[in-house]
Amino acid sequence: DCSFCFVGDTLVALADRIVRPDKEHYEPIALPCRGGGPPHIRSVGVDDRRLLFQGVRDCLRLKLSNGLSLTVTPDHPLYAVEDDRVVERTAGKLRRGCWLAVEVGQNAVESRVPLQAPSMDVYPPGIGRRRPEEIRLPKTMNADLAWWLGFLVGDGCLPADGRSSVCFAVTPGIAKRLTRLTQRLFGLRLSLYKSNASQKIKDGRVQSRMLVRFLKETLGIGVKKAKLRVPHALWRSPTPVVRAFLVGLWAADGYAPKNGEPYLVTVSRQLANECAALIHWIGDAALVRRVWKPEG
Repeated sequence: DCSFCFVGDTLVALADRIVRPDKEHYEPIALPCRGGGPPHIRSVGVDDRRLLFQGVRDCLRLKLSNGLSLTVTPDHPLYAVEDDRVVERTAGKLRRGCWLAVEVGQNAVESRVPLQAPSMDVYPPGIGRRRPEEIRLPKTMNADLAWWLGFLVGDGCLPADGRSSVCFAVTPGIAKRLTRLTQRLFGLRLSLYKSNASQKIKDGRVQSRMLVRFLKETLGIGVKKAKLRVPHALWRSPTPVVRAFLVGLWAADGYAPKNGEPYLVTVSRQLANECAALIHWIGDAALVRRVWKPEG
């Protein structure tokens, strides 16, 4: 069970999903008092009764050497490493240099997330508007869609002016796969055009207002900086689907040096934190570091 003491942008990894407390819905209920006193009124998750929200309280923010941080109440129990043993300590008793034991790899999801169809335009007859296009839309969050979304978050966008198109920056090595997946997933054509920004990169475009609506309504893809986040359906997806999203994101904005660890560069702290949570959730280790750029 999780008793949340802080909301903000805190992410909590459970075995079956990753939770962002401030995006959940709660209802007040009376919980029995173990000491025999009157019941306690607490806010419990409407969709997941494991989630218990006790309101915003005074907290400590623990900054870890791996670039991540924890925000907890001073009396929150944590596992620390002392003399090669794992012991339980409250956050308020930790000191600079303490080692914390963290569980890595909790994803136990087996089934794919079902996806709802977006809304349809309904026009009165005889006003001269064409019927909404009929395209294929995935019914579940599968690995192909996850990879495609990862690449969209990294090197794609929805135009901020409301045009019914999805745009990509396409490199030669990725063009065939992106074209093939766009056709397989949606039955739509990815058109490639010469880019004014680079001779090696082409502008890719998929024209479809239904696809744009699917991305916005069903998957929560935003425009500009709002698109730099992990779609919520990934937070309830099995490991192979999560991994496919990360591979697609790395294909767009990631690097895999021959001698060294793969890394992702992004201007979004939120995307970095969410990706780190996903990576830990599927059993790998992740660091989040801020790149320091000297002035001048």
